Amino acid sequence: MTVDFYELHFFTESLIKAAGTMIQRKLTEDLTIHTKKHAHDFVTNIDTEVEAFLVQEIKNRYPSHHIISEEGFGDTLNELTGTVWGIDPIDGTSNLVYKQADFAISIGIYHDGIGELAYIYDVMEDILYSAKRGEGVYQNQTRLPSRIDRKLEDSLIYARFHYIDKNLYGIKELINQSRGLGSMSCASLGLVALGKGTIDGMLNKGGMKFWDIAAGKIFAEENGVVFQGVDGSPYTTGEEKDIFCAGPTLLAEVQTHLKLTL
Repeated sequence: MTVDFYELHFFTESLIKAAGTMIQRKLTEDLTIHTKKHAHDFVTNIDTEVEAFLVQEIKNRYPSHHIISEEGFGDTLNELTGTVWGIDPIDGTSNLVYKQADFAISIGIYHDGIGELAYIYDVMEDILYSAKRGEGVYQNQTRLPSRIDRKLEDSLIYARFHYIDKNLYGIKELINQSRGLGSMSCASLGLVALGKGTIDGMLNKGGMKFWDIAAGKIFAEENGVVFQGVDGSPYTTGEEKDIFCAGPTLLAEVQTHLKLTL
């Protein structure tokens, strides 16, 4: 089946902005908060209501499409055949709960396993990051320049701070050779920073669920970022394994270090 990605693009832009307006309105009301896997793994009524809205609108417009989403309103799939949406209605829920900032709506669209369109909407800043395969990355309507592929000594690495306590993959030595360490509790905005080149590399333990990384991977790859397992193996979107992602130059340096720690 032929997919009109331009029509799909305009529909998704409008949809994600409508969801952002919904979030802004909901933030003026009482917030219902529950925990999932652990005490700091939050889900709110906004997460579930926004996901329900997105899924319903997509199914109404594109009944043959499939959806993989965090809060369970989507489909159960074993493969990415046809057109598949990866949706995280609120990426960075803890940030929404604590400071009502630094969270995003994340939507990635794949066709037969290939990432085609990405949308990451920083709701509170009203900034929409987007990418279309082969056509570059955008901040609102402005195309962003190509990122700089820096060497390790000039690079800023993103990782979770508890990786340092455990010295995961000898990360202390890696950080000591770089410009420093940063962290962000919103995966999609972290991958936007990686794709823009405001950070240079990212280590993630255990990989990410499909909805966590569907949009961010498309965005970052479109501007030259490479995703690999820490052992140098290829990485498939949503595969749950330890990964490092960076530009080719930094990735080659880091992979040499990582392989020595395996």
